[in-house]
Amino acid sequence: MNLALEGKRDQAREVAAEAAGLAGRLPYPVGRAASLEATGVCADDVDEAVAALEEARDQWNTLGRPLDAAWCDVLTAHVCVEKRPELSRDALARAAAAFDALGVAHMGERARVLVGVG
Repeated sequence: MNLALEGKRDQAREVAAEAAGLAGRLPYPVGRAASLEATGVCADDVDEAVAALEEARDQWNTLGRPLDAAWCDVLTAHVCVEKRPELSRDALARAAAAFDALGVAHMGERARVLVGVG
């Protein structure tokens, strides 16, 4: 995921594909959620990215990891900022509210910077 955020999309896709393969073979829900995040961030199609990130967010919530779930909203905002700005704003607002509720408001600021609105 970090590779994609740094602009190293080809390398990120390779790692995401490997992670997805491993997550598909192992009964490890955390690995599945993480691979969905990576797949979403690396997707060329915005709708595919959003679907993977929503599934990752749901998985993180099921696992009782709301901070990771909120981060999926940040990633959704990041991948949608150019092609679906309204969805980007909504996802970022949802993430910021979650970060505030979790007592990590500084993460909201980090999110805004990452998405390019801070």
